[in-house]
Amino acid sequence: MNPPPPPPAPIGEYAQTCSRYVQTALGLALDFEPETLPLLDHYLRQARDDSSRRPETLPLIATVAGSYLGELLRRRHACAWIIEDPQEPLGWQLDFEGLDLAVFPIAIAREALTGVSDPELVVIALGEEDRKLVAERLARLPAVREDDFFAPSTRVEVIDIAVDIMLARKHAATPSPED
Repeated sequence: MNPPPPPPAPIGEYAQTCSRYVQTALGLALDFEPETLPLLDHYLRQARDDSSRRPETLPLIATVAGSYLGELLRRRHACAWIIEDPQEPLGWQLDFEGLDLAVFPIAIAREALTGVSDPELVVIALGEEDRKLVAERLARLPAVREDDFFAPSTRVEVIDIAVDIMLARKHAATPSPED
């Protein structure tokens, strides 16, 4: 498999900054694999305490953590960054190729940092039919603690489930060459 093209500026630099922050804070490295996402979860829980004392750190930490999260997703799935306004990181999104799915990684990181859903933020957007199918699938899973609900590792699991469901539905709707 070929490596993905480089991310748009400044995503790559922000993602590397996140890796350095986590390495410094925890002594362990992030590697753009889902198996190390619990390190990011832990780092953001610690940063939540710091950002409540120093709220000015919230935008920077959300931006670097969300950039890292977005790059992990971009390496896992066929998607691309859409940055309409470089000054508004909460609007930076990943658009999933051939799917009615958009993910807003900086918004996900912000919610992980605050531990609160912000009704003004969109974190994952998908079409109505897909939303119903994903909701049905998620309803069959065990409940998660509120703190885990906001964790990037949980959000990646949800995104993976959504992508799997959407690709399966798309594949089922595509006629085979024998038809």
